Amino acid sequence: MEEGEKLARFGKVIEAIATYKEAQKLAPEIDLDLETEAVDKEPKTIALELAAPAKVEQGEKLAISGKVIEAIAVYQQAQKLDPEIDLAPETEAVDKEPKTIALELYQFALTLLQMKLANTRRMTSDV
Repeated sequence: MEEGEKLARFGKVIEAIATYKEAQKLAPEIDLDLETEAVDKEPKTIALELAAPAKVEQGEKLAISGKVIEAIAVYQQAQKLDPEIDLAPETEAVDKEPKTIALELYQFALTLLQMKLANTRRMTSDV
């Protein structure tokens, strides 16, 4: 179970599905997703639900590092895995536009960097 979850979170959906199916052979009544109240037995559904948020995290990291085009592509991959995925889960609204999210994160990262540089300059000029 843990192995299937790890594989799915790393985007290895096919391997995760195979791992879940092996677990089901050993224990046919196994719950593949212990985080939900319902007993989940569909390997593909569970693997996709775990892989999509991992893609969102990857997209965030890419956008913040300035790789906006790559971030957009990864966000789109997340949407293929889970069409209902929120691309900015830390906000209240459900955000589904990859380009907008990637650009906003990149702009936010630039703003933080500018502030840090301004503080550094201020500190060095005071010395």
